[in-house]
Amino acid sequence: MHSTFWSLLVGAAMLLGLSVGTADAQTRTKSFPIRGGSGAFDITQGADGNFWFTLSNGTQVAQITPRGKVTTFRTPSLSNPAFMTLGPDGNVWFTESRGNKIGRITPSGQITEFSIPTASSGPRDITTGPDGNLWFVEEIGNKVGRITTSGVITEFSIPTPASRPLGITAGPDGNIWFTEAYGNKIGRLSLGGDAVLETRMVPVVGSTPGAGGALFRTSVQLHNATSSEISGRVVFHASGVSGSAWDPALGYALAPGQTKSISDLLPAMGMSGLGSADIEVTSGSVPVTTVRVFNDAGAGGTTGFTEESMRVAEALSPGQASVLILPADTSNFRFNLGVRTLETEAMATLTVRDAAGAVLETVSRTFPATYHEQRSAGEFLGVAALPAGGSVGISMTSGSAIFYGATVDNTTGDPSFQVARPAPQR
Repeated sequence: MHSTFWSLLVGAAMLLGLSVGTADAQTRTKSFPIRGGSGAFDITQGADGNFWFTLSNGTQVAQITPRGKVTTFRTPSLSNPAFMTLGPDGNVWFTESRGNKIGRITPSGQITEFSIPTASSGPRDITTGPDGNLWFVEEIGNKVGRITTSGVITEFSIPTPASRPLGITAGPDGNIWFTEAYGNKIGRLSLGGDAVLETRMVPVVGSTPGAGGALFRTSVQLHNATSSEISGRVVFHASGVSGSAWDPALGYALAPGQTKSISDLLPAMGMSGLGSADIEVTSGSVPVTTVRVFNDAGAGGTTGFTEESMRVAEALSPGQASVLILPADTSNFRFNLGVRTLETEAMATLTVRDAAGAVLETVSRTFPATYHEQRSAGEFLGVAALPAGGSVGISMTSGSAIFYGATVDNTTGDPSFQVARPAPQR
């Protein structure tokens, strides 16, 4: 008796015009000819118990039963079907490389085609995602595409220009992974997963070298103080770019009373650098969170500060003003200024005053949505020097944002942290 695996081998051999031997004592071979077809390309097992394959040069999709009966179906637009996969709806889905379409064929052989919005995008591989949609790569368009089982297509641009994505698959982490042939990279598109019930923002996280030989890290502890399981994700938004679906995430699930400790957040995600983080809750309540940013001096120990996670409502909004105080000794201490915006673009006016309150500079800046930036205060504000013991006033014009200041000892690398809170109004 032939196994399913043997049937697959026979089907593959038929596509290549070869013969395959069984593992029984008689060592028989058998092949199955394709009449009127050419360019056999990809193959997958269908929900109907048969095998389905593409005939790229013949612009057909074909079915072969385990007993070797071949039936071909011509695509309406004659557009060179290439890769294929079994969809979550029980139909077989395939890419049409020259027709710039995604095709769907039912077990009975009915074909429907869906045009990709980007012209001449060169769709290649396709896979079924954990979210119940189909995902494909666009080699020429340099994008990853998603198509629902009803045919709605959404495209996501790949950050690396002209990276030529070719292969794609769903990962065990619930995300979509793909190859970038010209970019020499492996890409990951993070899926949102379950609906986010609540979010806490951590204005700054990092795993990065600092000035004077400092090495900054971020440790995170999450605790479930409730009697029910809670779960969610910690999402990292890299500095200098708007947050997107590509941003890396680390899932967590906490039993009642459980604490999860992450010694250095970014390396746990396979990342480094500087940015901000969102602690998302997808079930249960918000975890009790401790975040510590510290300078790691190795055998010399650590110096650092504890950073609070913040609710969306705690960000500065239009009509609110705040202030950050500059170090009294600007020779021995450096001051960095940072911002994290919410889901819309934000505009703020920043006013630099000396210790006596005199206005030295007024700067207006606009920041993209879900954006983090941290630089020396002089660079952030575009001023040559900071007034010792002075201040930076912040007034929001539009959108919402969290502003903060980080003072660092130039000798020890010891950092301290202040968040711009709404100032009392009189």
